[in-house]
Amino acid sequence: DTRTPFQGMTRKEFDRCGGITFAHPFNQQHGGETIRELYHRVSQVFHRALARHHGRTILIVSHADPIMVLLHQLILGDANKYLDHQLPQIPMGGVIKLAISAPLSSPANIRVRSYSYLPALLQTGR
Repeated sequence: DTRTPFQGMTRKEFDRCGGITFAHPFNQQHGGETIRELYHRVSQVFHRALARHHGRTILIVSHADPIMVLLHQLILGDANKYLDHQLPQIPMGGVIKLAISAPLSSPANIRVRSYSYLPALLQTGR
């Protein structure tokens, strides 16, 4: 999840604030998490899981924002590119399978093997 002052708002209240989370001044002024802070928090868990389960298949479950921010940093080298949705081929909701090899600092070592959009998965039952 993302730490944001928008939590608990109705959709109407959220839309009145501008309907954007990370980039909105309301988020910054009321203690909301920046993309950099979100990436740092999520990447700690991600790297710990990789180290603990090296060479094994790992399942990480999250909301779309944390995973997408992580992927934008790992694949494109800049978590802030998430604001521009620089990875439009990867759905915001679904299953994403990655192939990862060391060193993780090289985007060439992170490949998106497959992805499935969540509504399509629900329709097929897979």
